Amino acid sequence: HGETIDAVREHGNIFIERLNQNLAINPSPELQQSIQEIMPAVKTYVALAQTTATAAYQAPDQYDAKFEAFEAGFEDLETRMGALGDAVQAFQNDFVKSSQGDTRLAENLVLVSGAFALIVLGLTAWIQHSTVVRPLSAIGDQMNAVSAGDFSTEIRFTDRRDEIGAMARSLEVLRKNGLAL
Repeated sequence: HGETIDAVREHGNIFIERLNQNLAINPSPELQQSIQEIMPAVKTYVALAQTTATAAYQAPDQYDAKFEAFEAGFEDLETRMGALGDAVQAFQNDFVKSSQGDTRLAENLVLVSGAFALIVLGLTAWIQHSTVVRPLSAIGDQMNAVSAGDFSTEIRFTDRRDEIGAMARSLEVLRKNGLAL
């Protein structure tokens, strides 16, 4: 008899502990309210279960009345558990929707970042082509013309202050020396 009452008390304590753990994760206000509303019903259920178990062992003539009260308390707890289950489901649905929104935001940021990187890469390639490749190609053509004896070739890019400008100025010296011959 004592073991049964202890088991019922332990069951109730575990139930209340789990509810308190759920409150500790800071759920939505609606879920917090549902958890707090069910606590008294759990305590009543445990007390009625203990009273019913005691009556079964110590006062069998009172058992039927105690069991009816226990059944009513159990039905009340079941109803409240249904409401709590609905609140948990709503909390879960809201959480899923929120995380899906965060996932979509992250996906969009990745796509925008990728597009931005492609634009920067394309712009960098265009700038490099315009400022390095095209002038080097033009200087190469000018070198070929000068080496073929065409000293009337205009040497471009001599005004640049980089390696391309230095190459163009050296080519201009060669061209002028070729004209002097």
